[in-house]
Amino acid sequence: MFDRRFRIVVTSLVIVAYLAAFFQFRFIKESLAVPQHWEVQFYFLIVLSLILSLLIPLLRAAYLIWLFLILRGGIIILIGLLQGGDLWVEFFLLSSLIWETFSYAGLVASLFYSLGMIVGTLLLQFPASAWGIKLPAPADEKLLSFGLFSVFIMGISSVMHFFQKKLNEHIEVRHRLDVATLHLAEVNIKLQEYAVTSENEAKVNERKRVAREVHDTLGYALTNLIMMMEESLDISAGRQRILIEQALSQANEGLQEVRRAVHALGSTQNDETSGPKAIYRLVKSFEKATHIKVVLHLGDIPWSFGNEANQIAYRLVQEGITNAIRHGKCSEITVYLTRDGYGIRLNIWDNGIGFSDVEEGYGLQGMRERIASIEGTLEISSKLKEGTLVSGWIPLDGVTGEKNQRISSR
Repeated sequence: MFDRRFRIVVTSLVIVAYLAAFFQFRFIKESLAVPQHWEVQFYFLIVLSLILSLLIPLLRAAYLIWLFLILRGGIIILIGLLQGGDLWVEFFLLSSLIWETFSYAGLVASLFYSLGMIVGTLLLQFPASAWGIKLPAPADEKLLSFGLFSVFIMGISSVMHFFQKKLNEHIEVRHRLDVATLHLAEVNIKLQEYAVTSENEAKVNERKRVAREVHDTLGYALTNLIMMMEESLDISAGRQRILIEQALSQANEGLQEVRRAVHALGSTQNDETSGPKAIYRLVKSFEKATHIKVVLHLGDIPWSFGNEANQIAYRLVQEGITNAIRHGKCSEITVYLTRDGYGIRLNIWDNGIGFSDVEEGYGLQGMRERIASIEGTLEISSKLKEGTLVSGWIPLDGVTGEKNQRISSR
């Protein structure tokens, strides 16, 4: 981005220098008393030189850049030979050449080439004769001024070249840090997801193991107790029969309770790894890995949105934050969740560079399709220098019991 802007600035300065040379020639041509065909040739040469200047920013091969610069230098010398005692046309054209040389070539080569052009131009300032017209050499004080001004332009250009190089290096380092930071954040998120998945699997396996043990031990014991009591009913009488019937009833109730507990233990999901709590851990992981401020607002929302809605909300936040860091170049992200009708409104805003024309990648396209599959909506809006807003509406599904408890704003 900076390199493109720098090229635009240099090209603009070159065009201004050519305009100055053109008007200077128009101003002095009467005093030169040159024939009409030389005026046409001057315009041809200056236009040719300008075309070469405008093409140089488009070149990438170093040898082509130097070829164009040398051609420009030859044209400037040819034009200058027939300007007589006036040096301003040459000065403007030579200044533009020096700017371009330091902008698109190496520092040492630019110094030698620019200095050679200055010295060569000064040495060629002698009385000339063309079309039967004697053209005088410039006065010594003009030559001295020309040389000093040209060296000054060369010095300014070399300083600009130095700072341009340093700034480009800084931009490159920053770009690499951004890429490394994003990669670190993505790795961190994958590790977090792996840790959560491993913890989930461990808990599920442990619950299944406990459920099996409860079923195999207590369930077996109670079943035997019921069978023995049923058998004893035929040989018991009176008060004993009443007690045995009560014990039988309680044993049956206990067995049913054990079955309900085993069923609940085997099917209960872990709310710690879904819904807003998972989103909270995701946001904190990003913030810790990237050192980019991520503000999370949790409004009047349930502990869980339902299995599928939980996954979609989590992935939408993950994709939105990742895109804000990768493409938005932001320094702050805000994630806001609130109840909206019979669904959840999820907004992700960043203060990045924004875009005039939003192009959705595979990640956002996939999220749009997943949200649409549960009859939700996804909208993306962005403006240059005003950041980007990703807004999704996700309908709730299967939110009952404890999951309908509300969590307060953080």
